[in-house]
Amino acid sequence: PPLRYFLVTQVLFGLATGAVASLFVIYASHYLGLADKVPHIALPMTLAMALGMPLWLRVMRRVEKHRAWSLAAVGMIAALSVVPALEPGADSLRPMIAIMACFGFFLGLSSIALPSLLADIVDYDVWRNRQDRAAIFFSFQSVVTKLNQGVGGAIALAIPAWFGFQPQGEITPSAALGLKLAFVAWPCMLLVPMLLLAWRYPLGRRAHAILARRLATRQEIQA
Repeated sequence: PPLRYFLVTQVLFGLATGAVASLFVIYASHYLGLADKVPHIALPMTLAMALGMPLWLRVMRRVEKHRAWSLAAVGMIAALSVVPALEPGADSLRPMIAIMACFGFFLGLSSIALPSLLADIVDYDVWRNRQDRAAIFFSFQSVVTKLNQGVGGAIALAIPAWFGFQPQGEITPSAALGLKLAFVAWPCMLLVPMLLLAWRYPLGRRAHAILARRLATRQEIQA
């Protein structure tokens, strides 16, 4: 059951981040008119992901891992919610850089929290089923992550197409609306239930501590 709960939460998260990853270049290039500035936007976002990890490690020592993941999703929603206020033109470059850097900072938590949460589930599986299937679990999670990114990106690309967006055509008001829905509204719609599920994640620190004591007791008896 904890694995199923975790995977549902991760699927929602992966669909949302896959949509953002697939559309931010298109949104910046075609709607904001910053095609030649995409590297200026992508690099700070990547650096924010990497540089934020030491801070997230400190946060996770004080806050439950799943609660930190939930709060990071709130930060991602807050960052995306500012995007529709940007108007096309060069003046949107600095705000877009800041927005995507903030998004990357909060996204970076998942690189730490998800493997740690899955490791707790492995402990649960060892206790319940007396099997160590860590390799299977982590391999399966990797497959789910790749599928998430692909499916999330495909859905996000389909939404503006339904509104008449064409990469080589003029950005009509309808196409602009489709881009905003796909880049902002759709990921946020996925992140809201995801953060609620993450907040109520059943295998928290206290439950895992009980589980660890039971595993230790079993090992002592077997020894």
